[in-house]
Amino acid sequence: MNYPGHLFVAVLLFLLAVLLFPTIFQPDPLEVLSTLPLLLVVVFSAILPDIDHPQSKASSLLERFFPPLIVLLAAALVFSPLHLSPEFFLARIYVFLLYSLAGLGLFFLFTRYLRPSHRTITLSLLALLGYTLFIFSVTTNLSLTAAAFLGYFSHLLADRHFRLF
Repeated sequence: MNYPGHLFVAVLLFLLAVLLFPTIFQPDPLEVLSTLPLLLVVVFSAILPDIDHPQSKASSLLERFFPPLIVLLAAALVFSPLHLSPEFFLARIYVFLLYSLAGLGLFFLFTRYLRPSHRTITLSLLALLGYTLFIFSVTTNLSLTAAAFLGYFSHLLADRHFRLF
């Protein structure tokens, strides 16, 4: 299935989940826009399993936006406790460049040499579990975790691809 089909299934499942589980998917019943961030997580998660396909929408988004995010993350890690002394600043620039190059190098290795073949591990229940646990460990937010699970699961459901690994 192509990505518009996956998005359609994901949005339908999300609307059903909002109706069935309003306390999880609509934190503020009077504010309809409160579900918008969750819908974005569902949509992103719905196209994520096709990251292993070089011509997929998820893969092209990853290659376009992930390198700048790596550099921004390196900057946030390095320059957050910034002091004004010039020696400290120069040392931090060196560490920033080191983190950026290491992150970009790992990204390049993954996208060019370590990407799994299409319809393997990323389309499995193990990947669904790993992705869900990763989102929960990073956010500790039940609503975001449920949205991520729902989006990823909708992809597996649309592809009718239910295997353990």
